[in-house]
Amino acid sequence: MRTKSKVESTEKVIPEGLRPTSKLSLREIIIFLRHLTQKEQWSLIRQELEKAVDIISLGKAVMFFLVDETAAGGSHTVKAFYNPRAKKVLLEIPKEPLQKGGRFPTVLHALEIIVGAIDLANKRRKRDQKIPYPEISFVKVLKKSMKKSDVSVIPLTVAETKKANIIAFHPQARHIDPETLARAYYHIIQTDNTLPRDLIRHTMLVQTLSGNRPRDKHSITVTVLPKDATQVYKLIHPGRITRWFNPNAVTNIVMRRA
Repeated sequence: MRTKSKVESTEKVIPEGLRPTSKLSLREIIIFLRHLTQKEQWSLIRQELEKAVDIISLGKAVMFFLVDETAAGGSHTVKAFYNPRAKKVLLEIPKEPLQKGGRFPTVLHALEIIVGAIDLANKRRKRDQKIPYPEISFVKVLKKSMKKSDVSVIPLTVAETKKANIIAFHPQARHIDPETLARAYYHIIQTDNTLPRDLIRHTMLVQTLSGNRPRDKHSITVTVLPKDATQVYKLIHPGRITRWFNPNAVTNIVMRRA
């Protein structure tokens, strides 16, 4: 007589009824994630990322569906449609609440996920077959036809992260254009040796410390620190990240790695 295995799988998966579709209920997915432990959420991230890497390795398109819930941004999603054959990513910008800019860090996380997935896919390939980093285009709404592609759900509701992205602004910086900043960030993280190992890091938009301020008020520095070392920084108001597609925003920023 065959006995049941004593080892049972503890992996959690997104129920098929909650997988993103054109009729997605964000509230249902958020409720599902709230009932998962941090360990289960991390497991889910790894599963969904591996799924995306498998799809990318086959040269097929994938829709990254990032789910987040923050104090400034509330419950929201960021969708990124990546077509390896076209070498392009279309990234849908979420509608902001009254506190403009509160959902901007999730856009940056989407860029990190894309870079991390490509890096993992390239580890399976020969040097002369590497997948290039795609061009990024920001759009208000993705076409419905793109939502029929394979989907990778990435929950960003994990709180137990060991490291943080510190994006430091000059105190006098005002109304930074989010698209310019996101593009600069995308290029910097392509040389980030800690990705994809530290795939989900807490992202903080902060004011530079008085002893470390650049002369140029449009200069922005990026660094990765242990989360415990971030207490000395002061968060900037999300309103400094102005509306997307705003022609009056400051675009002459200079981003560098600290």
